[in-house]
Amino acid sequence: MKKIIVAVAASVAIMASVMSMHLFAAEDYIIQKGDNLWDISDSKLDDTLLWPKLWNVNPEIENPDLIYPGTRIRIPSPEELQQISPVPLKKKKRRVKKAEPKHIFKQRELITQKYIISRDLFISSGWIAKEFPGIGMVKHEARGSEIAGEGEIVYLQLEEGGSPGSYIAIRNARTVKHPVTGELIGYQVKVTGILEATGMDGNLTKALITTSYDDVEVGNAILPYTPVDPPLIQENPRRPDMSGYVISSHTTGHISGEGDVIFLDKGESDGLKVGDVFSAITDSPVERIDGELQVISLRPTTASAVLLSSNQEITIGSKWGQPKK
Repeated sequence: MKKIIVAVAASVAIMASVMSMHLFAAEDYIIQKGDNLWDISDSKLDDTLLWPKLWNVNPEIENPDLIYPGTRIRIPSPEELQQISPVPLKKKKRRVKKAEPKHIFKQRELITQKYIISRDLFISSGWIAKEFPGIGMVKHEARGSEIAGEGEIVYLQLEEGGSPGSYIAIRNARTVKHPVTGELIGYQVKVTGILEATGMDGNLTKALITTSYDDVEVGNAILPYTPVDPPLIQENPRRPDMSGYVISSHTTGHISGEGDVIFLDKGESDGLKVGDVFSAITDSPVERIDGELQVISLRPTTASAVLLSSNQEITIGSKWGQPKK
């Protein structure tokens, strides 16, 4: 009788182990062109809101908005991801430590820095322009491909001939209309890479891609580039009594979280200054503070800002301003 009980107990233990292994099964996935963590979470986990935790368990991804085709990531089961705390959505580099057992997860380190936002995100997030700019275009890629990345050669067709120097490749991320009035505001310019002209090849300028934030594609427009640093953290930033609406986000989706760059419907001509701090506000049915944002760059009638904190996702059409006293 004892032998039967022992055998049954062993069988139950084995079945529990097998079920546990199935419950926490993980898979590897290779990033494809056009992928983002939001869509991967939707297709692989059936839950878009798990994307911050998916980022958290893949330390090789320093910035969730800059994931590159060919990168291998690990996708745990939804049940396994639910067991860890949400990652702080700060676009800051983390140190990649020695490989640890796959079932161990650690929160990202918050690194103190003197800038409001990382330089890479500051440059790549771009701006909103009334008319899409450019002094030329990416005409060819050295291998004959339609896309190129860091360290590869492209050929530029410039309006006024080639000259040594640095350039940025840009693309039109979307047409921006005001979420309330429907008015056409302009075009969201996204920076795909930084290029260094190396000489002429016939009537085209040969250039090396020194930094890529996304695929540099044939047809991308070209602008001159001057190195620029993001704004410094201020001890006592202004909190002017102004308000408006979020008109776009630098991400491919319409929802933004802490650390993302968003675009505002007011700019320098309205009195905004770099460093100004506002709240993201829901005012119906009662006023609720959804987060805090800080202006990082200005155009005459629009501005870009980084979400310093968020209690929930900020969407296009969200209000920003100062809370009522």
